[in-house]
Amino acid sequence: GSPDRALFICERVLAVLPDHAEALSLTSRMRALAGDTASAIDALEILADGETNTEKRADLWVRAGELLEQREDFDGAIDRYRLALDAVNDHQIALGSLSRLYDRRGDLRGRADLLLRSVELASDPYERAQRLVELGNYRLDKLEDKALAADAFASAHELDPSNLAAQLGLGRLSIERQDYELAAELLEPLLEHTTELSPALARDACVGAGVAFLELGQVSRAERAFLRAKAITPNDREVLTRLSEIALEAD
Repeated sequence: GSPDRALFICERVLAVLPDHAEALSLTSRMRALAGDTASAIDALEILADGETNTEKRADLWVRAGELLEQREDFDGAIDRYRLALDAVNDHQIALGSLSRLYDRRGDLRGRADLLLRSVELASDPYERAQRLVELGNYRLDKLEDKALAADAFASAHELDPSNLAAQLGLGRLSIERQDYELAAELLEPLLEHTTELSPALARDACVGAGVAFLELGQVSRAERAFLRAKAITPNDREVLTRLSEIALEAD
């Protein structure tokens, strides 16, 4: 029969059985095709509320979120994607959609929440530690929340003491707190492992160690650290300036 006829039958069924799953699903699809997204979303949400299978419930919330996105109701879409994750905490489509919407809106807190969720999903301690480092760097660099960043780096270091990036994060925060002895203790060992870090992180480790040693009055150790940094980033202005200052003071 015609779509109108099918919709009419569905509505008759729902008038008697408001939670009839097949009638709701068909109504949602036909309403969406007809451009009546509000009614389609209502039908999907009734279905999701009554669905006992968590995977199916998550999929229904995602479908509702996608329809809301099409209407540019991004707040509503975010809420539905979160409901999908409440049902299935690693639902890939919901995670990807939230990540995209948070980035689009510049929602730093939302992005941090997703990073925290990725930590909670990791069962392997080494992978969990790596994700904690990512969370710590994000909290420090984007949110500028040193206390939360410290929590993440400390948890990562506790889970995996060999994680060099976690050690670097704790060292950076020690410099921020002007605890130069602890910073030197954390960062100096990294000078022997720079090839195991990315060039940017290796540079930060060397410069951090150099700054800590200068503050402690240990100029020769500071120079060694800055020379390591220069070998990694030969044209780095800060590194070259620090080495020039050390050379002038020596003269």
